[in-house]
Amino acid sequence: MTDTHHLVSDIKLIPDTKDLFECSVNGELVFSKAATGRLPDMDELRELNREYLE
Repeated sequence: MTDTHHLVSDIKLIPDTKDLFECSVNGELVFSKAATGRLPDMDELRELNREYLE
């Protein structure tokens, strides 16, 4: 996220006891393990965040 770091004010990892993994940008869900059945790789997360921030 080096090219978009100036657009992101905060990143939080919030533990969950239900084996969920969700990524939200500014309150908007951009990835959900529950919806996809898998975890994203780092390149995918970067791209999802970049797409949202552009």
